[in-house]
Amino acid sequence: MSQVNTNMGGTSGGDPFGTTPSPRRAVTVSLGTPSVPSASRSNAVAEPAPEGFYVIIGRGAAGIVNLTTLLQSEAGKKRMEHPTQPGVTLRVKFYGLHDPWLHYHPHGMGQPPHLLCLPGFKDKPEPGAKTIRSGMHSGEFSAITEGQAVLCRERIKYLGLYAWVPIIQARGKPGSDFHAIVDQMGTEGFAEVAALKSMLDRPFPADAPAYRIVVVKADQSCEFTYAHKIDLCTGMGRANPDEGKVKNPEGRTQLWRPGHEWDDKTRQRVVLTGPEALLYITRWKATDRVCVYFSGGIALNMVERAHDVGCYIDWYPNAAAGISQTTGLPYSKTLHRAFNLPRNDTVLRHASGRAMNPNESGVRNDALATANEHIEIVPASKHWRFGDGTILATTLPSGPGHARTIQITATDAYNPPPQPSSTTVASSSAPAKSSFMLDFDRKSSPLDPNGVFPYSKWYSDQHAKLASDKPDPKVYDRLCMCAGFVYRGTPGVPRTMFPGDLVAIKYQERVVGLQSADGAIRMLGAASSMDPERPKMVTKETKDFFDALPYSAVPPGFIYSAVTIAEANGWFDADHPNLNINTMAPADLIAYLTGNGLSTPDAEHLTKQIVRQRRFGNGLISPTWREAYERTGGLYPDASGLTSTNGVIFDPAKFTYPSSEPGATGHVARWNKAIEGLLFDYGPSRAWVAPAVE
Repeated sequence: MSQVNTNMGGTSGGDPFGTTPSPRRAVTVSLGTPSVPSASRSNAVAEPAPEGFYVIIGRGAAGIVNLTTLLQSEAGKKRMEHPTQPGVTLRVKFYGLHDPWLHYHPHGMGQPPHLLCLPGFKDKPEPGAKTIRSGMHSGEFSAITEGQAVLCRERIKYLGLYAWVPIIQARGKPGSDFHAIVDQMGTEGFAEVAALKSMLDRPFPADAPAYRIVVVKADQSCEFTYAHKIDLCTGMGRANPDEGKVKNPEGRTQLWRPGHEWDDKTRQRVVLTGPEALLYITRWKATDRVCVYFSGGIALNMVERAHDVGCYIDWYPNAAAGISQTTGLPYSKTLHRAFNLPRNDTVLRHASGRAMNPNESGVRNDALATANEHIEIVPASKHWRFGDGTILATTLPSGPGHARTIQITATDAYNPPPQPSSTTVASSSAPAKSSFMLDFDRKSSPLDPNGVFPYSKWYSDQHAKLASDKPDPKVYDRLCMCAGFVYRGTPGVPRTMFPGDLVAIKYQERVVGLQSADGAIRMLGAASSMDPERPKMVTKETKDFFDALPYSAVPPGFIYSAVTIAEANGWFDADHPNLNINTMAPADLIAYLTGNGLSTPDAEHLTKQIVRQRRFGNGLISPTWREAYERTGGLYPDASGLTSTNGVIFDPAKFTYPSSEPGATGHVARWNKAIEGLLFDYGPSRAWVAPAVE
C-alpha cells in the first residue's frame, strides 16, 4: 500500500543528499462540543499547516549549478525569500534520481575539460584531467558535481530524497486533471494507481503553500511536499523509446526505479534507449552484435562503448521525416551531423587505416548543411559498419530466454516505397543513390530486396565466427534506440502542470530560461532550452549567442546550460561580469577589449577572430592546457606550431589583421594587453551570500 506523507525531511551524514526521512508529524484532536459526552466524540488525526519549501527537481549538474549560483548572488538570495515573510529564507528540498553521470560507462563527454569549469564551483577540472578520446572523463566530471553538492549541503543543510517527481499540483487544480498521467504510470508497472489518484483528490490543507509536489520513491510509495518556489533542472526529458514503426515496450523503464536497482532481466534487455544502454549496469558482451539507431551524440557513445567491450556494431543513421528540435535542421539521411564535434572524429578511419585524431576529418562546416552531408563516413574498427540512407523498418524478436535476439530490417531513405495513394510513375532507370552499409575496408553492402544489409565478403572473412553464428545479417543481439527525447512525455518532466503560460527569463535580451506566469516555477538548463514552446520566444540576441559558442557548448549541453543558469540567477552582475573567453557574448568581448585600450574597429575585429577560433576549435586553451593536451595527444596535436599570447592560441594561418596596421607584430602586442584579465573558466567561487545554517 502506498504511504502518503505530507512532510519529508532529511538528516545529514555521509550521503550529501540526506536520504533519511524525518518522522511524520501529527496531532490528535477531539471533534465535538463540551456538552456532548466524550465517549461519543469522534477522534481524528489533523495535520498542521505544511511547511513550504524552495524545491529543486533534478539532481544532476544543472541542479547543483542552480543551487550554487542561487546561494552566491544577491538576486538568488532574493528569489529564495519566503513570498510573504521578507527576510526569511525558504528551506531547500532537492529531488531527483542519482546523477546519471555517476553511473554511466566511462566515456568522453564530447567537451574537453577546459570547457567544463562550471560557474560557482569550488573545484574545477585540473590541467591533465582524465580524458577519453579527448572528451573529459565522465567519472571525473560527476565527482566534481558530487563534491559541490557536499559543499552546498554543508552550507545550508538542504533536505533531499533520491526520488522521481511526476506531478506538480497547484492549489485549486483538480486531482482529476492528473489521473491520465497516473493511468499511464500504471501501464508501465506502477502498482498504486488508485492510492495516488485518491491522494491527488485530497483538498489542500488550510494555509498550505500554493503548490504541492508528488514524490514517488523506488518502492512506489508516494508523498507530498509543499512548495512556494520550484526550479526544474530535469534535463531534456524522457529518452524516446519509440521511432516510426518500432515500438519498444521494453524501453519504457519505470522512471521511479533507478538503474542500480534493476534486476538481471532488465539489465539484459534486447531493446534499450541510448541513456539506458550507456549505464554501466546494462550488460554488454563481446560476442554481441548490436544495431545502433539514430545519428546523434548518444548513438556515437554506443559505438564507443562497443569499442571498449569489443562487440560488433551496425550504425543506422536517422532518416525519419521532420525537423530536429535539437538543431532546427531537417533530420539527416547520413551520419554527417553526428560529427559536429571535433572529438567525434576519433571513431573514423584515416586513409592510413588508423583512427583519426580529433578534428581531422574535415567534414564540418558552418551549418553542417544537407547539401554537403553525403560524405564518406568510414568506421575506424573492423567490428563496425556505418550506414547511409537507412530507415529502421521493423523489429521482431527471435530466440527464447536469455538467448533472445532481434530481427531488424530497413528501408531505403533515398527510394522509399510508394504510398498506396501515390500516382508517381516508376522510372525505368536505376536510382542515382540508394542506402548502404560501409565497413572498415570501404566495402559497401547495398540494401537487398528483403531490407537487409548483407555482409561483404571482406567482413565475413574477417569475422568468420560471427558469420557462422549469425549467418542472417538481420539478426542482432540488441537494438539501441538513440532517437532523442520526448520533451512533453507523459509521464516524464512535470511540464504540463504549470499554471498559465510560460514566459521567458531574459538576460541581456537573451532567453536564459522559462518560467510560469507568476514566476514561482522555473525551467532551467536543458529543460528550458529544449522545451517546444521556447522557439517562439527566442530573440536575435539568443541565436547570435548560440552561434558564437564552441560547437560543443551549444544547447542542450552542460556549458550552455551552466552559463544560462548562472545568468538566470544573477550570478553575473556589474561587479562580477562573465570573463570566460569561451562563453562571453560577442558584445561583452567588444566592450571589454575597448575598455582595455583597443579602438572599436580593432576590438570588433579581434572579437570575430576569437569567436571563430573558439567555435571551430572547440574552445580556446591556455599554455598550461596546451601542455596537458600535448601530453595526452588531445585536441590540438599540432599545438606546438601555434603562437601563444597570454594563453590564447593564435594561429597565424587563421588570424588576420586589419590592413591599416603595419603587420602582425604591433597587433599581437596590443592584443596581449587587451586580453589581460580574461579567464578560461569563471574564476573562484563568489562569497556565499546566504548565511550558513548550523
